[in-house]
Amino acid sequence: MGRGGFFSRSDLGGRATGCVVGAKVVAALGLGADPIGAEISVDTGAFTVIGVMEKKGESLGFDRDELVMIPITSAQDLYGEAARKRINLDFQARNTES
Repeated sequence: MGRGGFFSRSDLGGRATGCVVGAKVVAALGLGADPIGAEISVDTGAFTVIGVMEKKGESLGFDRDELVMIPITSAQDLYGEAARKRINLDFQARNTES
């Protein structure tokens, strides 16, 4: 995380409307120097920015700075059960031994 926080366990159970965004999203939407607390639209839903990811850049043609992440339970509300079939998981080891 660059600023703010990420989702908590209670966010998943409570159909939370918080989102975490990439740096380019902040710039593209004109959210300013402190976007935490700003409201954005994701399709038909309104979400409040709770965190901004640190700049990651592009990898394999995918720019991680252009992401908007919402809790899976909120995605299900917006997109139905099909949302579970479109989950992307990214992992990073702490060191080479891990």
